Amino acid sequence: MVWGVDIGPPSRQGRLMALNPFTGDAYLDTAMVGRGQRYTLPLIVDDRIYLSSCPGDRAPGFLEGFELR
Repeated sequence: MVWGVDIGPPSRQGRLMALNPFTGDAYLDTAMVGRGQRYTLPLIVDDRIYLSSCPGDRAPGFLEGFELR
């Protein structure tokens, strides 16, 4: 499984995606609360994934968490 975040522009939410590296099929494609954050790595703990995010370029950052099922 390959994880990716599509960083959104300031007016749009980012997207968290999980893809099959062999076929390109999407296992997961879901909207984030914020737009995501460039140059960061996710933290995967058991069945959860945590990502840094922010609502805009000059706004404070926060963590977003997703439960993987």
